[in-house]
Amino acid sequence: MPLDAVRQVLDDPAFDEVTALQQHREQLQRRVTRLARLMNTIDRTINRIAEDDMTLTDEELYEGFTNEQIERYKREVREMYDPALVAESERRLKKMSRAEWKSVQAEGQAVTTAIAALIDREPADPAVQALVAQHHAWIEHFYPCSAEVYRGLSRGYVEHAEFRAFYEKVRPGLAEFLSAAMKVYADEVLEKSQP
Repeated sequence: MPLDAVRQVLDDPAFDEVTALQQHREQLQRRVTRLARLMNTIDRTINRIAEDDMTLTDEELYEGFTNEQIERYKREVREMYDPALVAESERRLKKMSRAEWKSVQAEGQAVTTAIAALIDREPADPAVQALVAQHHAWIEHFYPCSAEVYRGLSRGYVEHAEFRAFYEKVRPGLAEFLSAAMKVYADEVLEKSQP
């Protein structure tokens, strides 16, 4: 508004300064409220992004297990497997963001379900082996998985009661079937691709 027009408004005997200031204050308050909402949205977005990028905690990795089970699993892993492999697995897991962990979990669930759907076929069936290749790739999110290591894991699926129970819950007979299919893959693909 030009300066002459402002002077004209202020000099008008009908001009009420208090009303004008109250109206101006209301306008500013609406702007403050709008900016506060924007700031809250930005803060929530920052927190969500930072949360997704944070590394996983043991509670998230072992979700659904008691503290006693977690400690037992950690102890068993250290006793049963190569310490370098265990260290590499822990390193890879600690590097994953929450979003990556959720994605890896979903990938494992999907490949397990797909393999379970083919349980009526032979473990060496090409369709089964294609899915086992995906399973092997999924395992390698956690550690390098040679033919020998993959065979050992296949034995664990049937010999370890909790592994067996996990796969049997997906579909009865799955632990044995997956174990057999993994052995075929280890012998026919992994063994032949190693130097």
